[in-house]
Amino acid sequence: MEKIERIIVATSLNEGSDQVVAAADALAQHTGAELHIFHSIMPPMGYYSSAMGMSVAYPETVEAQEKWGQMQVKEQLLRLGIAEGKYPILIEVGSPHRTLLEAAEKLKAGLLVVGATEVVKPLVPILGSTADRVLRKATCPVLVVKGAFSLSPSRVLAPVDLSDLCEDSLRRGLQVLQQIRDGAAPVVEPFFVLSQVDREHSVQFTAEQIDRFASEELDRFLERLGDPYGAKLVPHLCSGDPKEEILERLEKAPAELVIMGTHGRSGFERLLLGSVTSEVVRSTPTNILVVPPGAAADGD
Repeated sequence: MEKIERIIVATSLNEGSDQVVAAADALAQHTGAELHIFHSIMPPMGYYSSAMGMSVAYPETVEAQEKWGQMQVKEQLLRLGIAEGKYPILIEVGSPHRTLLEAAEKLKAGLLVVGATEVVKPLVPILGSTADRVLRKATCPVLVVKGAFSLSPSRVLAPVDLSDLCEDSLRRGLQVLQQIRDGAAPVVEPFFVLSQVDREHSVQFTAEQIDRFASEELDRFLERLGDPYGAKLVPHLCSGDPKEEILERLEKAPAELVIMGTHGRSGFERLLLGSVTSEVVRSTPTNILVVPPGAAADGD
């Protein structure tokens, strides 16, 4: 199991991001991981000028922006009661998703912590290209904090599509969950949504037969998954629209955390996680641990 050695938390510096930084602080203290506070500043107008047909940066402008960012982060940490100097502060001037991903690669982060209005700002009100790039291109798991974060989740929802990529993503997600949780083993619900079209319009099988096939396939998926890493797996199967069913499940049986991959897979009885994850991250108030394909591949 890959141990989380370093965590990067991205902050927008406003009070809305306080719970994001507080969650990362709690995670760092619990796991013993190094925590780096990250903030990205978009270049101001006039940052570049043309000289002999070439774009050049004003070093003094960059330095001023970085000093301002350092000061703002220190004020936020003071507001949260976190001692100055406890964590290194990383200020980058440039595109939010690019600078965050570059920092994660450079520091070999084991977990990114962001908020619904943080570096991935387009998550609210719509999931835009910045969020997609962070969630899909990250090479480590990304925790999207959207509410109060608990180190002791009692129930976790894990939408699955039964593919090999999903198996890897869930396995990696369970490994991360084992490291970041504190307390009793949580109930993790692998949640498989069967296509209503495939279920009701098959020319070869009845709806009841397809339900049975799907249930058996879900059982095989869990057998391949193997070690639940301290979690209690309680699978659930239903049919309908994946996004709607996931959101309805979270409303009827609230969970403290959702674990999802970001890959996409088309075909019979597949949940299409790639497109569904974006919709769920955008729509639910629940905290979500997103495991991109690159992060899943490094899980073992």
